[in-house]
Formats: sequence, structure tokens, C-alpha cells
Amino acid sequence: LQFRQIEAFRAVMQAGTTTAAAGLLNTTQPSISRLLAQAAAATGLKLFEPERGRLKPTPEALDLFEVIERN
Repeated sequence: LQFRQIEAFRAVMQAGTTTAAAGLLNTTQPSISRLLAQAAAATGLKLFEPERGRLKPTPEALDLFEVIERN
């Protein structure tokens, strides 16, 4: 994973939406969505499920987030 992909993933995990994550990182929502798609492709994991306008992390995403937060 590239740093920017990790940064976008972490922001979405914290904020709950790509729009809010974009605000945290001073970028656009489409940029965050693209970075998440790249992160999912790079890891081979499905990271989020859409749920009522928010992104619900999958168990794999929770595990990845734990690893990222530890390091």
C-alpha cells in the first residue's frame, strides 16, 4: 500500500464517510473513493460495505486498521 492509500483508508475509518474523510485530508470525495479502490485492489480485500449512506468496515478492514494504528 502507498502512504496516500493508507491515509485515505484511515480517514474513512475515523470519519465514516468518504466526504468527511476528504474534509479531513483537504481533498475531494472522488479522490478518497479512488484511493480506497486502489487500496482494496492492492490488498485483495473488500474493505467496506455501503450501509445507509455510510461505509461499514468489513472484518478485514478492522484487522487492517488495527495493524495500521499499531505502527
